[in-house]
Amino acid sequence: MKTPKLLPCPFCGSKAIMEQDYRSWTPTYYVTCDGEDEACPGKALAASGMADDDELTAEKVAARWNRRAPVLQGNEGGAK
Repeated sequence: MKTPKLLPCPFCGSKAIMEQDYRSWTPTYYVTCDGEDEACPGKALAASGMADDDELTAEKVAARWNRRAPVLQGNEGGAK
């Protein structure tokens, strides 16, 4: 499987990884944060789905992950 381009984790900015789970009859794709902080919310299955669910391909799972808001740095969010 060629992994589609993934944006960094929107919570911590770390690299994101896509994996396949073959424990069921249909492969399940999921994207998660590959950072070292185990408390990062991106460690949860933030973008996932079974391949037969509306033909959910690796590209569609990547698109779900990539649609999320980017990580804000410093005061970019407008907080005072």
